[in-house]
Amino acid sequence: MSDEDRVLVVPIASIFGDREPFNGFRGVEEFAINLDEPLNSGRFRFLRRDILERQAKSEGKLEYKQIVPYMMFFNPDTFQVYAFRHCPNSRDRKTILDGMWYFGFGTNIELSDHWDGSRDRRYLGRDLIERAKSRAIAEMVKSNGRIIESKLIGFINEEDYEELGLEKEEFERGILAPVYLNITNSSTMAPKNNLPLEGGMCGIDKLGEIYSASFEDERVSLDPWARMTYTALLKSFEFHDSVSSKNGLDEEDEKKGRRSKKHGRRDRR
Repeated sequence: MSDEDRVLVVPIASIFGDREPFNGFRGVEEFAINLDEPLNSGRFRFLRRDILERQAKSEGKLEYKQIVPYMMFFNPDTFQVYAFRHCPNSRDRKTILDGMWYFGFGTNIELSDHWDGSRDRRYLGRDLIERAKSRAIAEMVKSNGRIIESKLIGFINEEDYEELGLEKEEFERGILAPVYLNITNSSTMAPKNNLPLEGGMCGIDKLGEIYSASFEDERVSLDPWARMTYTALLKSFEFHDSVSSKNGLDEEDEKKGRRSKKHGRRDRR
């Protein structure tokens, strides 16, 4: 079994304590979660992906959640963000992912992120998460700049698939995703050539068009995590008042959109 077959999990009790788990996205000001404590104290494990997937699909109570850092990218000089989609005409077999838009991507934390055998060193806490994020960026994107700052802006947690507008088989309740806004000076970003993806840096207006169309046009599909974090993304750009009123949907419209159209599960990792 390779290192990639095992991913990091944290006990649910170490995540939520006595608090009721939320459903969807919550900003750090709404629901603070301190992952440093379990990741520094060693209260985590590396378990096989297939076992975790079977447990998440069962009706039983979960003991652990995978930690999947999710990253979005923003250039404050050009006011552009990184957006991409699965190539509709990729060589991959036809799936619901074809043509799906993403405003970010996530990664599991693998055993190799924790243990560097060449240096005989173990990484814990924030260093562990940062290693996973850096590896994923190197695997997923090419750019002409660098990450200046990575801000933790919230968390994604899935508890009720109907409320989130997901089909039951698409539901991933075994994941907690800390959401990061990566501030970059890159003027160009694109998927690595070996990936069946296309995209690049685009303006906030374009994001709004994609977001709104995903509720109204069956031909436009949007990653559920992009949908959950869209408003937080606008707030982070300090464009919430002007942009969301023009391109976004209010809370009631979004609820209607959830009821009228299901959104396909994405392949983030």
